[in-house]
Amino acid sequence: RMSFRYVSNNGDTIDFGLESPYFADADALRSYDVGYNMVRNAVTRFNHEPASISLPISISARSEAEGAALLDRLQQAFDHDVRDNRAGRFEVDDYYTKAFVTTFEFSCDESLGLYEIELETKVLLPNPVWVLESKRAFNPSQEDREMRGLNYPYNFPFNFCSGVLTRNIVNPLSWPCAVRIVIYGEAHNPYVYIGDNRYEVDVDVPEGGLLVIDGLDKSRIELRNQYGKTENVFDRRISGTQGSGTYIFEPIPSGVSTVTWDGSFAFDVYLCGERSWLPCTT
Repeated sequence: RMSFRYVSNNGDTIDFGLESPYFADADALRSYDVGYNMVRNAVTRFNHEPASISLPISISARSEAEGAALLDRLQQAFDHDVRDNRAGRFEVDDYYTKAFVTTFEFSCDESLGLYEIELETKVLLPNPVWVLESKRAFNPSQEDREMRGLNYPYNFPFNFCSGVLTRNIVNPLSWPCAVRIVIYGEAHNPYVYIGDNRYEVDVDVPEGGLLVIDGLDKSRIELRNQYGKTENVFDRRISGTQGSGTYIFEPIPSGVSTVTWDGSFAFDVYLCGERSWLPCTT
């Protein structure tokens, strides 16, 4: 059975479904419109323009007091994200799209009161695409460390070491997808090669901290210490333009890509596949 929910940045998750007092139909979010630019009858580029979509929501409560509390909870979830200017997420199964709820119109039948509430909302999608994330963890094991050394049959008092570890990741889509890289400390000036591109930030990630490079949010690179304090270290990235080989937000091409790093830290790679259309299998 399909799941449908709204995840607010205030920490709350609103589920819409048969077992929830909230109900909304995810099919309202399935339509999309791709924008385009043309020069002399030729398309120069396609783009996803922001979209505003109507989403009716109903609330069923066992008492008027419960109805008022459910309504207030929903308002706070939507209002928090608008006031904080940070999009929440509508999630359908494993797919999500970032959104703000910009219109909230309330109505109820006087005979039913707050037992049954009808809402007309408008959902603003700043970038109307659906994202499916897949995670791959990269963690150098003791076996990896042993394999990095080459033991020659002459009993040298040391091993010859290549200093790199190699893995593969697969983008199953037929187009490039954004990538999020989460590097775990302790790490000094960490870098990761995916394919021919080097993702590098000139920082020290403390033990217990992490560094987040997010291709879906190109405004910041987040460094977090072990106490949760965050810093935007965007200006300390190794700069480069897309396709240069050092672009910090380089998309991952379709198919198999090699992942290489020096083996001194652990990290996760999230492939963020974007689709214009929410698959009908959800």
